[in-house]
Amino acid sequence: ATFIPKGTLVWRPRNAAEFTSVQDLRHFLEHIMTHSTYEVACDAIRWLYAAKASPEEDDYVMCIDFDEGSIINRAMTDEERNVKEFIQIGPNKLVSSLDPEHRVYGCQEGSLYATRDIYPGEGKRRSVFGAKAGPRPSAW
Repeated sequence: ATFIPKGTLVWRPRNAAEFTSVQDLRHFLEHIMTHSTYEVACDAIRWLYAAKASPEEDDYVMCIDFDEGSIINRAMTDEERNVKEFIQIGPNKLVSSLDPEHRVYGCQEGSLYATRDIYPGEGKRRSVFGAKAGPRPSAW
């Protein structure tokens, strides 16, 4: 592990799978179990999260990050959080991915930047645990 200065880009999404129906997700997991191992399927299930698909109240998709984003842990408190999600809207301008004017929908999240210095041995911690998904989508 190395020292990460405040403001450093620590993760950019590259491989997110997005599922718009329970059936699609089931087929995907069945395919993994048939062509790989149950352990890989279990990892995929552990990495699942819900994301808003649109501004509509109950419109969600299920997502799985198949890159290092899956191993960035959730913070248990605001004080523990040391990275935050931003999207780039200009050459040198970042805004919160939750900014209503620039909100990102679906599984393509914003990139994570260090909000303070992160020292060796200290894990990267994103939004407070449970905050990302919001309410449980009723369709799922």
